[in-house]
Amino acid sequence: MFNTQCFLSSLSKGYSKRLLYYPSAGQRDGCSVCDLDADIFIFSDFRPKSLAARRAFWKRFHQSCARHNIRLIAATNISRIFSIDRRKWGIFIFLDNNQAVKMIRDSGLRISTFIGVTDGCAEGGNYECCNESPFLEKILALMPDDGGMSVITDHSSYLFQTDGWDNPKSETNFVLNDSTYKTSIIRERVPGFRKRACKFVIWKKCLVNEKNETVPRQFREQKELDEMCRSIILSDQLF
Repeated sequence: MFNTQCFLSSLSKGYSKRLLYYPSAGQRDGCSVCDLDADIFIFSDFRPKSLAARRAFWKRFHQSCARHNIRLIAATNISRIFSIDRRKWGIFIFLDNNQAVKMIRDSGLRISTFIGVTDGCAEGGNYECCNESPFLEKILALMPDDGGMSVITDHSSYLFQTDGWDNPKSETNFVLNDSTYKTSIIRERVPGFRKRACKFVIWKKCLVNEKNETVPRQFREQKELDEMCRSIILSDQLF
């Protein structure tokens, strides 16, 4: 029997892979997300509870990825494993976001890109905001050790001004769980998402030279993370 947790753990072996995670992902933004640059795409959403509802949910999500070649590899009662354009892995987990984060953490994978757009905290259906504490603490704890994390979101008290979500902070510091983080906005509007979504980079302040607090070099040299490291291609033999 296919084991989703074992599969995730297998992906953590070998060369470093860039992981994108989208909690409360819904079923309509597949193309916009799969357009971004990552090696592994993990989505989670607990809205469909029954097996029949999950089959219908997956069908609609698959349709939302129309520009991409999506091939279903395995289907379980809690997940769908699929390839994206024959060179990337996709995993859709039908569990609570916190359970999905635990699976990522237990696998040994790290999150390079986090998407917090339309997470359901305002629309209904999500009992905690994915862009606020305590959930955001769990996400930032999975930041890669050698760099920062790209964050695409349309709301967060840490990243936007208090006068509304239409006014992102250009740079700011904040503290979570005794760790200080520094942020910088990369793009004020990310195309493809239904709502106005901004792209930020967040990194632990200890990674920054105290005499010259600037964006870490790898993000400075290439402002758009989704254009980085395209040289890593998964072998077609994996599929």
